[in-house]
Amino acid sequence: MTCALALAGCGGGGDGDTVDSVAPAPDLGVTQPGTDGSDGGEQVPDVEPDFFLQKLSTSPTIIELSDEQAIFNVTVKAAEVDSGGAMVGKAVTLKVVSSETNGITIEGQSTQVTDSDGNAVYTLKLNPQAVVDKDALIANGFTLMATANKADGTAVAPQELRVSVSREGSGDGTQVVESELDISTSLTTSSVSNNVLNVYGDTATLSVIAKNSKGARVQNVQVGLGIDSIKGISIIGGNSKSTNTDGIAVFNVKVDENLSKAERDALLIGEGIAYAISIQEQSGATKQETGNLSIGLPTSDYVLNVEGRDELLNAYGDEQPLTVTATAKNSKVPTNIDGAKATIKLNNSIAGVRLSTEALTFDATGKAVVSLIIASTLTTEQRKEIVEKGVNYTVVLSEPNRAVTADTYGNEAYIPDSQYQIKFATKK
Repeated sequence: MTCALALAGCGGGGDGDTVDSVAPAPDLGVTQPGTDGSDGGEQVPDVEPDFFLQKLSTSPTIIELSDEQAIFNVTVKAAEVDSGGAMVGKAVTLKVVSSETNGITIEGQSTQVTDSDGNAVYTLKLNPQAVVDKDALIANGFTLMATANKADGTAVAPQELRVSVSREGSGDGTQVVESELDISTSLTTSSVSNNVLNVYGDTATLSVIAKNSKGARVQNVQVGLGIDSIKGISIIGGNSKSTNTDGIAVFNVKVDENLSKAERDALLIGEGIAYAISIQEQSGATKQETGNLSIGLPTSDYVLNVEGRDELLNAYGDEQPLTVTATAKNSKVPTNIDGAKATIKLNNSIAGVRLSTEALTFDATGKAVVSLIIASTLTTEQRKEIVEKGVNYTVVLSEPNRAVTADTYGNEAYIPDSQYQIKFATKK
């Protein structure tokens, strides 16, 4: 017995019949402190970094509703807040809002684990036969929502994406026939004669004209109008119309007159306001055309003139009435000059010369009256100065469309009953 204990204590000993063997440490499934060569200090658990979900992306970005099922991919990116690096191994759940009616389903599990790049990738399918309202799906698209939880169970901010859907085929297994109608447009603005939308504010009519191959206009064609979603630009009175007996569908487009300078400047950049016109004949044939509505600074539509500028001014004292006129350049000018404002100011300050007013308001005939006054108390030198320089003045008109028109005019002066008479032509 003594020998057996001694052998056991030295690591030797007999076989399994020896009852004095030292029992091995129990297997608890974890490494015990001090048994792996460490000093057996306190163990600190790993802390999961804070993370966020980026905006979802689809490939392709616009899903086509055709006669066949459409397969597309959705990617959700999870990234660490501090570094922006990939958040690997996080469970992300994707939801298709209203899946039971829009025909969109996820192929496989709705919860995926992010890969080494921090991406959770899903395959989705659009089944055209399962779409309850195809027109609504094309008009409104569908919504995807991605969610994920932190290690403590709290949710990170979810991400939501509205995906656009376009019609490639009929979506119901029938062949779509393309319309052969010719579609043309005509824009008429309410503030300028050149039919370019006025960035300072405008209300315009966009006429869509449908003609057949023989040039005859076609009635009862359904026409839809869509424009870019831009602040200050809107369609008034509905964006779906039917062509009338003249084959015309008329839409009203409005430019907000209260935009800031920065917002107006933004509208002036680029090629104008993009639009899309969709038509559908009674036969079901459809067609879509796109284009741009021009927008710009207002053009000047009025010509200025001053009646009375040919009259000579008496340097010994005079009061000459001047009639300032503003005349529309052509019959296409849509605005009314009645009530428009202007200023008139002397260009060269001469003692004893003044205007009865510097503020003008035009009447319905496009006229405004002001008097040019020469004082009778001028000195000899002042009279000579008037005769030598003449009297020049500038008229600045603020047109109804907010364009600015300016022109300069002048009157000559004379000294009566003098042996010399100096005239200085300043008329323009």
